[in-house]
Amino acid sequence: MERFDRRQFLRASAGLLGAGCCACAAPLADRSAAAGRAAPAEAGGGYGGPLIDCHSHAGGAHGYDEEALLRVMDQAGVSRVVTFGASPGRAARERVIPIAYAGGGVAGADLRSRLKDGAFRGQKLSVRHFPFPMQPGGTHGSATDATARAAAALAAEARRPLTLHLDGPRTDDLAALCREFPDAPIIWAHAGTTPPRFGGGATPGQVRAMLDAHANLHIDMSARAVGWMGPIALPEWEGVFLAHPGRVLFGVDVFQARFFPLVASAVTEWRGLLGTLPAPVAAQIAHGNA
Repeated sequence: MERFDRRQFLRASAGLLGAGCCACAAPLADRSAAAGRAAPAEAGGGYGGPLIDCHSHAGGAHGYDEEALLRVMDQAGVSRVVTFGASPGRAARERVIPIAYAGGGVAGADLRSRLKDGAFRGQKLSVRHFPFPMQPGGTHGSATDATARAAAALAAEARRPLTLHLDGPRTDDLAALCREFPDAPIIWAHAGTTPPRFGGGATPGQVRAMLDAHANLHIDMSARAVGWMGPIALPEWEGVFLAHPGRVLFGVDVFQARFFPLVASAVTEWRGLLGTLPAPVAAQIAHGNA
């Protein structure tokens, strides 16, 4: 089953990160651009290979542009960054991978065409989000709402990933969406992490059960470092990583400039954690699954 899942995700991620839109191309197939990318940071005995941040933001209300984000990633040794809100015209030669906010100003027909031609490599939708400075009231939706279902239908049609932010321990609506749109590559942002003061999030056991049940579901492990929602407890998550090494993505989650000074330490933290995993698993999570 994991081999099937891996092929399915590669078809989606070929469009997300590949230099072209060929459905059979592997991610990062354009090795010729590697010389222009950031060198890995000092590993300090941990994982020393490439890193791709699969969850950060830029543009608009975030208060900084793609170039500013990329400079921070360069300093931290992150090769490429999947960027929600980035402009396709500022993609920095495939180093900044633009993702559209679903319902965020790009008209439906235009978004469909720009997903299919690869201008945007996927969609992002915040369905349930605890209150935070950019959304003081938070969001309180369901993955079975019309907006989420329309975004999933488009993800299935275009074979481009849909990243969903779904806070809290609830998983029934995400499960229903995965079942309804089995051809939609769905990335569960932060693997359901929520700060304890807002009720906590999905447990590693819940996350593993969801991955076991839904072959089109993937998780990003962003916001899991000091300065965000704290580091992960590897003993609790190692079973998830080893059971589904082809469906776990590294991420940072920069969404305000105040996080810039924290990126390097988050990367160092993650390199140390990845260094404790089997090398092939670490490489998949760090960049191979992107």
